Amino acid sequence: MQTKVFISLLTVALLIACDPSGPLHGGGCTDDPEPAPEQEMKRLYTDILTLIQNKSCSDSSVCKVIAIGAKPCGGPTGYLVYSSSHVDEVALVAKIKAYNDWNTKYNKEKNLSSDCSIPPQPKPDCIDGKCQEVVY
Repeated sequence: MQTKVFISLLTVALLIACDPSGPLHGGGCTDDPEPAPEQEMKRLYTDILTLIQNKSCSDSSVCKVIAIGAKPCGGPTGYLVYSSSHVDEVALVAKIKAYNDWNTKYNKEKNLSSDCSIPPQPKPDCIDGKCQEVVY
């Protein structure tokens, strides 16, 4: 008899906790599990590339570089060149930060290591009306 009462009380408690209008709103019951880091990184990377896709420029002063990624022992995995005259830089920085946070989480979950080298930061320039990485 005590087991039936306990199960009934547990069921009621879970229903109350999971009810968004209930007193324990936000109590952790959700239909949407946290996405896998790989999925979230892919989504964010696509968003980032969309943000920086217009690389047109009239001079090199608008061509910028931003670090992206998080190596397991620190530092970025690479850099992206963009035109600051066609990018919401606040949104770009926020997306990059979210991407880097997910990358760090992925590295920890997979217990990854790296060579700890830091890729050289490219020099951007306005070439043929587009911001591009200068290749020497």
